Amino acid sequence: MPEKAMVYIDGFSLYFGLRDMGWSRYYWLNVKSLCEKFAKPPRCRLEGVKYFTSRIKGDQSKVARQDAFIQALKTVPNIEVLWGEYGTRGYKCHSCFHEGKLSTEKMTDVYKASEMIVDASQNKYDIAYLISGDRDLVPAIKVIKDRFPARRIVLIPPPMRYCSDLAEVAHVTLTMWEYYLRKAQFPPIITRTGRPPLTCPPSWT
Repeated sequence: MPEKAMVYIDGFSLYFGLRDMGWSRYYWLNVKSLCEKFAKPPRCRLEGVKYFTSRIKGDQSKVARQDAFIQALKTVPNIEVLWGEYGTRGYKCHSCFHEGKLSTEKMTDVYKASEMIVDASQNKYDIAYLISGDRDLVPAIKVIKDRFPARRIVLIPPPMRYCSDLAEVAHVTLTMWEYYLRKAQFPPIITRTGRPPLTCPPSWT
């Protein structure tokens, strides 16, 4: 019998990892297709993908690109988008005393941790694939390993987002090869019944 698999994706960690790697050409990413490169049948049965992000603010071109991508994700069965918040906080440089504001993502770490623990308790997976480089998830993984020892956590760090603390507590760490990203792209134009097609943002090609 195949093992049940769930995937938990830190959307910002994935996006900024691709950006820092110079791989913006892979932003138009069908994350479920990517996940199927790891949770392969017949050994695994992919039960669902949970994609965690926050609604960005400000630059309307960025807002439009994010909206197009989220709408693309919604065309794929078994992808659930869970929203945190995206806000600003003040900061002051300790060297030059300049004051300004930083954009910050809030609550998605709590969502990821909560969903992973609750899903483990409800027997929704045998294997949890975590796409993130955020060390704040270490306590949640420790709880799952302690309370639900039959569950396994597989870490898949986004490019440029390897976290040794996460790798240390995960059961296995896999590599997100460029080949997988290239093969998991949405088509340039996604047709939708009764709705306008979705087009890959030009700056992402």
